[in-house]
Amino acid sequence: MAEQCDSQVLRERMARIRNRMSSEVSVLKEDAHRLLDWRWYVEQSPWLSLSAAAVLGFWLIPGHHVTPTVKLDDKSIEDLIQKGAVKVQTAKKKTSLTRSLLSLGATLALKTAWNQFGPQLMAQLAVPGLSPQPPQPPQPARQPQEARR
Repeated sequence: MAEQCDSQVLRERMARIRNRMSSEVSVLKEDAHRLLDWRWYVEQSPWLSLSAAAVLGFWLIPGHHVTPTVKLDDKSIEDLIQKGAVKVQTAKKKTSLTRSLLSLGATLALKTAWNQFGPQLMAQLAVPGLSPQPPQPPQPARQPQEARR
């Protein structure tokens, strides 16, 4: 009877351990999914996530690598060109998105300012007699007052 009691206690204990293990496994599974989900990181720290995305995007954009430069004198350059080791090409002008947006913003600001203040400025700078005025209709010749009476 003591053995039956011990085996019953052992079975109950094993059942509790199995239940606890299954709940722990499900918690571990949820934690693993949360750690691999980028949305969780964005919810926890949005500014850090935005900064990390910006840095990653900047690094992944092609053309942002540092070009090594070598300074040579004129004679060395001429020797390399004559040997055919150097190919001479004209440099292409690169325009960046930032430069284009700044140019667009400056153009819009200047046009808006001119439309707003241009007429006032032109009116202040206008010299009398030089501004084009519409032609006046011819007036009838005046007769002396004595003749009218």
